[in-house]
Amino acid sequence: MTFGFFSADVYRGVDKPVSTIGVWNVMICQKSLDTELVYKLVKALFEHNDALRKIHPSAAYTTPENAVKYSPIPLHPGTIKYLKEKGIKVPAKLIP
Repeated sequence: MTFGFFSADVYRGVDKPVSTIGVWNVMICQKSLDTELVYKLVKALFEHNDALRKIHPSAAYTTPENAVKYSPIPLHPGTIKYLKEKGIKVPAKLIP
């Protein structure tokens, strides 16, 4: 979790910055979801991140490195498969 603020021009009727909290982008699924399906979803998410950045610039923080650095929960085996394929070390605390 992070702390930040919305600037005054984000919402109509808000004329000064507003303090808020934020969380990293997290995609959650049941552990029973097919490993190959999750692998393909994660691969598409990370390898086509440019499309997400066009929608919102903060998607630039949605990276494999940040997935292992900031994940608050264990990762799905399909995600782990993708990360290992990319040479990213997965901490033991994120392996179910």
